[in-house]
Amino acid sequence: MVLLENFHVLNCRSEYRSVFRVPLKNNHYLILGILVAQGIHIAAMFTPVTQDLLGIGPVSIATWGALLALASVVVVGMEIFKWVKFGVRS
Repeated sequence: MVLLENFHVLNCRSEYRSVFRVPLKNNHYLILGILVAQGIHIAAMFTPVTQDLLGIGPVSIATWGALLALASVVVVGMEIFKWVKFGVRS
């Protein structure tokens, strides 16, 4: 879910413009927030106390790849929505 929301928040930078047309350098705090949130999530997976408390564990590289692919679907879906609803905008 954290990975999915990190992808989705990038789409939310503009309701009308493509995620690929809005420069990442426009919002340093957002990028920092994404990195911190993902970092905390990864740290929790590798810290024994939080592993026991949350009932989680580390995942394999193959699982990360599958999760990245699944999370990126939100970008594809939102780009299609923006294109259909608003057309191509720069």
